[in-house]
Amino acid sequence: MLYLDDSHIRRMDIKWWELIHTIEKVAYSLETLEYAQPLKPYLRFGDSKNRIIAMPAYVGNDIHAAGIKWIASFPDNIKNGIKRAHSITILNDPDTGEPLTVMNTPDVSIIRTAAVTGTMLKHYLLVRELQNVTVGIIGLGPVGEAHYKLIRDMIGHTVERVLAYDLMEERLNGFIVTT
Repeated sequence: MLYLDDSHIRRMDIKWWELIHTIEKVAYSLETLEYAQPLKPYLRFGDSKNRIIAMPAYVGNDIHAAGIKWIASFPDNIKNGIKRAHSITILNDPDTGEPLTVMNTPDVSIIRTAAVTGTMLKHYLLVRELQNVTVGIIGLGPVGEAHYKLIRDMIGHTVERVLAYDLMEERLNGFIVTT
């Protein structure tokens, strides 16, 4: 069985166009009904803002993968210098049920979220040519940072201005625009 922790994920070279292609294949599986995704149960206790969610799924066609993500979201963690979200994903062989991979996946979820935006951007670019673009980013946490990297890598040559907002002033002060 393969185990991947945060350090493995962070060393990966993010190839946005490959991720976008994978998102499109998953969307095709949804279109062809080659998937299983039961309702996700929410585990809530203590502070009502906090939750832990089990997210099982199967994707068919040429992806042919099954697994479950166990994700905890505790928004007040940020005040204590702890990540808001923590998750682990287990991938199983869909033919035998054998566990294949266990991954620490908060960074994977962040990258996937940005890749979905990239998929929408790709299809927008099929009908529109961009020039002198102003990009707005609301929230400069990990998801906002990933979106900025996606924009920079996909259409950075067309970006003229980046406008950013975050409730946490220190994030704004640390935000550096690069092309």
